[in-house]
Amino acid sequence: RVGPRSQPRQSLLNALWIGMSAQAADAHQQVCTHEHVCARVSQSYGAKYKPPLENTYGDALRGHIFWDTRFPQATPIHGAKVTLVFMGAQGSGKTTLFNKLCNTDNPTSQELSSCTRVRTFGRCIQPFENCWLIDTPGMGTRNIPQKDCFELREAITRQPVHQLVGVAALPTEAKTAALIDKLKPINDIMSCDTFNMNPDGHYTPNPAERAKVFLVLTHRDDTIIGRMSLSNIEQCLREARDEYPWIGTVALIEPQVDVTWLLSTIIVSATCELVREFTIPMIEFGCKFPIARKLDNDDRDKIASHIRAFRRGFDLALEKLTAEKLDRSRCPAGSSDFVDKLGPTVDCCLRFLDDLFERKTLQALADLERTSVDELWAGTDEAVNLWRVERWNTVKAAFGDEYQSLKEAVTREFPDRNENALYKKCNHCGTVWCKPQGCDFDSFC
Repeated sequence: RVGPRSQPRQSLLNALWIGMSAQAADAHQQVCTHEHVCARVSQSYGAKYKPPLENTYGDALRGHIFWDTRFPQATPIHGAKVTLVFMGAQGSGKTTLFNKLCNTDNPTSQELSSCTRVRTFGRCIQPFENCWLIDTPGMGTRNIPQKDCFELREAITRQPVHQLVGVAALPTEAKTAALIDKLKPINDIMSCDTFNMNPDGHYTPNPAERAKVFLVLTHRDDTIIGRMSLSNIEQCLREARDEYPWIGTVALIEPQVDVTWLLSTIIVSATCELVREFTIPMIEFGCKFPIARKLDNDDRDKIASHIRAFRRGFDLALEKLTAEKLDRSRCPAGSSDFVDKLGPTVDCCLRFLDDLFERKTLQALADLERTSVDELWAGTDEAVNLWRVERWNTVKAAFGDEYQSLKEAVTREFPDRNENALYKKCNHCGTVWCKPQGCDFDSFC
């Protein structure tokens, strides 16, 4: 029905819907115990996926698990979509872990270079098909490529997220300081303001209400820390948490860890988290993410043809300028042709260099973004546009050496120092001359 008489009916339906949604949210957010989670997981997913007890010192198939004090935050979700975002250093086993949980075969880096260069989406294996995992490009210890950082930002901000999963390889030396240094790139990212909010999106000074990372430490079998006693590991983690309050539950695993154990820890933990929506403005992204301000080798290879075209284009202009200089040098003394034609030609050549620089850098940016020059700024997504401006500046920096060398070539060919300037002003008559020797005291003076 339509019209005024249908409005009360619609208002009632809206009120009922809001009430039911609030009840569902309250039911999910109610405080529950570890035993309650085990019972709910057994009922919804199966008894073998019950989360292991706190601080379990496991074997190679199970690993260590050190639950965060706030686990569980809520009743495990069953049926509704759950999203996990994986981030971590290249070679840490991040993509290997993703492959296990999603039964995929994505290439891994083997510590040489990051094979994951874009966001990769995967659906968790049964019985957790409602959980979606997002793999992100691997990070170095410092100076992460711009494109990789942007892909990570997009993975975190483009959809509601239940669980951030950080993956790092245990350091070879048995020092907490070495572990803290390994986690520095993740800490730079977690310093963004959005991670200091509670699930409702309001700032909170209480670290327990802020976003936390489920930290997976790999290569337990190859490191001294991984073979330490339980009490020593707990002490090491306490010191790491004191330094980085965003560290939540921690798992120490080996390559042969059983996938059932991973499901009962990482995935079950995500189903017990409250959903959050993160926002990272581009200005904050540029300031806090450990971004490399230079293009990586792959991107430099992609724009190499544009740099060569930039050089060829200016070489043609430089040839024209050199020919003009030679032609004007044959003019008799006092001729105005040298003044009238060489000066504007030099100015035109420099302007052409600037215009060519802008055009070729834009074309290079379009190739990196896999779009056309006309479509670069056609979108309305402010974050993407700001990202492209930032990347354009990086492309310009990559062209910078070539640009400067061409400017220096013009300076060498047409010097502007006083003792050998083409342009001089007579101190007696005020006439401006474009001759190497200046005023000859005969033509005008």
